[in-house]
Amino acid sequence: MKIVIQHHMTRANAEQELACRMRFALEGLGHQVAQCETSHQIEVERPDLVLATHMDFAKLTDSFTLGCMWNPPTFFVDEPQLMKNILSYDGFSYGAQSIQQFFKQICFGLGRASTGGILYPSACATPFEAHDFKSSRLSYVGTNWDGLRHGEMLVGLSTKDWFDVFGPAQAWQHAPHIYRGEPAFDGRDMIATLARGGISLCLHRAEHLAWGVPNMRVFESAAASNVLICDDHPFVRAAYGDSAFYLDHELPFDGLVDQISWIVSEIRGNPQRAQEMAKACHERFTESFSLETLLDDVLSGLEPPQSVRRTRQEDSPDLPQVEVEAQAKINALRDGNVTCIVRCGFRSANYVRRALQSIVAQTKPISKVILVNHNHNQDVIDLCVVFQADLDIELVDAPSPSNRSLSLWEGLKHLQTEFFCILDDDDTYSPEHVEVLLRELLKTPQAVASYSGSVRILEIDPSEKSPDRAIERRDLAYLEPFNIRRLIAGPNYIPSNAFIARTSGLTDALMDCPDLEALEDYALLLGLLKAGPFVSVLETTSQIYWRAGQKDNITFDRDLFERSASLVRARLLFDKLTHQHDVNLHPIIREDALTVWQRSVTRRAETPSRSIGWSAEKPTGTALTGCIDKLSQIDPYVWEIEGWAPVTLAQEQAQQSGALFKRLARKFIQQAKQSGSTWTSPPDSHSLLPLIFSCPSPIEIVQFEVGLRPDVCRARKNWSYFRSGFKAQVRVAEGWRPEDLSIYAGHGAAPLR
Repeated sequence: MKIVIQHHMTRANAEQELACRMRFALEGLGHQVAQCETSHQIEVERPDLVLATHMDFAKLTDSFTLGCMWNPPTFFVDEPQLMKNILSYDGFSYGAQSIQQFFKQICFGLGRASTGGILYPSACATPFEAHDFKSSRLSYVGTNWDGLRHGEMLVGLSTKDWFDVFGPAQAWQHAPHIYRGEPAFDGRDMIATLARGGISLCLHRAEHLAWGVPNMRVFESAAASNVLICDDHPFVRAAYGDSAFYLDHELPFDGLVDQISWIVSEIRGNPQRAQEMAKACHERFTESFSLETLLDDVLSGLEPPQSVRRTRQEDSPDLPQVEVEAQAKINALRDGNVTCIVRCGFRSANYVRRALQSIVAQTKPISKVILVNHNHNQDVIDLCVVFQADLDIELVDAPSPSNRSLSLWEGLKHLQTEFFCILDDDDTYSPEHVEVLLRELLKTPQAVASYSGSVRILEIDPSEKSPDRAIERRDLAYLEPFNIRRLIAGPNYIPSNAFIARTSGLTDALMDCPDLEALEDYALLLGLLKAGPFVSVLETTSQIYWRAGQKDNITFDRDLFERSASLVRARLLFDKLTHQHDVNLHPIIREDALTVWQRSVTRRAETPSRSIGWSAEKPTGTALTGCIDKLSQIDPYVWEIEGWAPVTLAQEQAQQSGALFKRLARKFIQQAKQSGSTWTSPPDSHSLLPLIFSCPSPIEIVQFEVGLRPDVCRARKNWSYFRSGFKAQVRVAEGWRPEDLSIYAGHGAAPLR
């Protein structure tokens, strides 16, 4: 195949570096390759395929053009000219799964097939070269095209005699004492430059972290056989696992400098382990992420048409044509029956039982129930036997679907009746639900769906011993007339268990699963809108159950909903419905992504937790002494305690400066196992040691939370104490004395409940 790589040929930057690497890889695969910048140059070459490496370029020739989408959508979605360029491409390759998901939604709205595969900004395959890590140096490469990033941290690192920076001279005029020159952006010199140091600092922009998009550094550093020090990036963790070091984003800049210093000391002090880590990263890179592997996969799945501009799922009919098509399908299927899709297997079978009982109680019988069973849940299978006399149940296995839309679309594939509805396994219908909605839908043949209102119920936690019955736990969450513009703009006001729809509204394009973690029912409703309007019934005929704080209720995962909302809006961005009703979605998508990132870097991804124990005697062995800063009495039998205690990575345990102390953590875990402790051993070196309250009389925990203690870190010159703080309220017995209380970190105490 004759391939043109289109890039800015006069710029010495990462784009030129990547274009050269792509050329070497493609030529190694046996393709004829040329590098061009202008449309005239491309026409002279007359290629079979153009790879546009930057969204600055539009497709301006007849050659099939694949746009390489390396950047997070926040870089271009709010830029009209860039979007025009991107929409001109015949297909795309994607620099991350999240970008591929985004473009899948864009292509749905365009009625265009989502062509192309994953193509990371990687490097060519290289042989592994062992480094002398005893004298290794930390290298950071940056062109600073978007301004100085990570400034305060780099200022701190600039005082270290083992730190080097590389890049264009004008980008590092402010740091001449650490600047070591500019590599030639020729596809080879960059990797050779990194290899001379042995350790690479791989940092990402905020948007890359928010979208999980890797940059070139994580690939070229592995190709250089280096040890990687990376920010806590989801792709890097999934790709390299424990073979790379990760920075703690919660640390202030001086804490990050200390953490990096520890890592460099660990690498230099344990060269054999560093060699093993570098080799493991290199092997993973060679097997899965080299440009030869990635480009071969992309090209093997690509068949540029000879006389067709781009492949399409359909001929992009306008809205009236879709309605006519849908009406023809309606006429072909008129059995008047209703199928209910119930997804289950994640929660207790008791919820499923309650949902099925509400189906049995319908005044208008439901003809069939499709149970989409996650992970072949045996309890769900047993329930089918219980209800077999009352319901026609079809059991559909869904082995570990990666997102909620996969399970819903699996159920949609099995529909064979004129109408369908959806019921989550923890929700219910009122007895008249199907009868009321079906009657209204039959009265309005042009409508594709009917819906009613829902009552939201906050279920009582079984662990709540004496719930306050005076608290209202129900509210009228949804009861609104149909407003198509509001439904498109969002948020959704029709819950998944509140509507009945015509199966004929499920067009071939809509039956392509959107791959959403949440809001899959909203995406389904928006797709059904293309087949016709909805009709509302201003009654409440269904119930939605919430359990505040429960892990099985994704409603409380705000970041997940923000991510899904961005994808749903991308799905609408170029949809005719959106423009017909003048709904502007661009700023919303941008705000969603930045909001997700803002929260992800200013708070922990997971709330830190720490096991708590009580011991009548002072713990022995590996227990470490903590400190009580404040002890105050709230009432006669409740005291509040504030203080700190060492965590797993306590520096004084190592009796040496620097290092991440993974060996210490492994040794400590082994000792805990040998002692027969009742505690669960920490799963890794980042786990917190159990906190022990030591006093003669038993105490009961009332409230406990982990605290951040930068003051302790600075006082002890050790940032491993960052999560060492705590605040607790304990209930004490008669005769308890505060002076008897001591705090320790370690194992060997009775758990506090």
